[in-house]
Amino acid sequence: MAQLSHNRISMRRKRQKKLHKAMKGIGCNKSKVIHELTRIDCAQRQIVASVYSREYGSELITDLKSELHGELEDVIVALMIPPAVADARELRKAISGIGTNEKVLIDIICSRSNEELIEIKRAYESEFKRLLESDVKSDTSGDFRRLLLALLETERDSSNHVDEQKAYEDAQKLYAAGEKKWGTDEATFNTILATESIAQLRAVFDQYSVVAGHGIEKAIKSEFSGDAKRAYLTLIECIVNRPSYFANRINDAIKGMGTNDRELITIIVQRSEV
Repeated sequence: MAQLSHNRISMRRKRQKKLHKAMKGIGCNKSKVIHELTRIDCAQRQIVASVYSREYGSELITDLKSELHGELEDVIVALMIPPAVADARELRKAISGIGTNEKVLIDIICSRSNEELIEIKRAYESEFKRLLESDVKSDTSGDFRRLLLALLETERDSSNHVDEQKAYEDAQKLYAAGEKKWGTDEATFNTILATESIAQLRAVFDQYSVVAGHGIEKAIKSEFSGDAKRAYLTLIECIVNRPSYFANRINDAIKGMGTNDRELITIIVQRSEV
């Protein structure tokens, strides 16, 4: 165990020395920077950055920014930021200032796992000395706000057990709370969609198709509108197949006239940690 620990420390020192060598002198060895930073995960990059700072008296991310430019700089800097911190910063930008960027709130809060949301809330409070839930509550309203806050309570069951009878009963509850009545009881939707496990919800959606004769997405489209509808549909898409959701976002970022480089970098870098 001691030998293993020594080897890890030695590897980190070698990596930070290679990074420093790649950036010193005239020009920057971009291939070496890419090679060293993409071979390790974000947690290891933080350790390398800490060792680099102690050894050379400067911040690794600062040196990277000074040596790199354009899209490569954007990618490498994104690699150096922990996913939860990056999400927290995006959420803060979406909430602060004039108006609220609801799309960012939906893209992050409705697509992250329970564990990821817990880390995001911690990062948000650490970075901004504010509670994410409080800021979301003050900047949103109605069904949209209630869904986001329900998700941010992070009370989702993490088990993989599926109770088919309960799935059928919950499907009936959702049908009764929406399509079967005048008006919508969104509290029932939130209680089920924000607390049941992913595996259980997939079973609920299957049962809903039996009960209603069509998928739950059709019910959401008819019962909700605006940001609430988009949030529910995003949540359901991620519950059914999260990799497919991110693949669709990548496709959206690259199709049409020009590429949304910022969106593309954010998705690919963050998903590389999964």
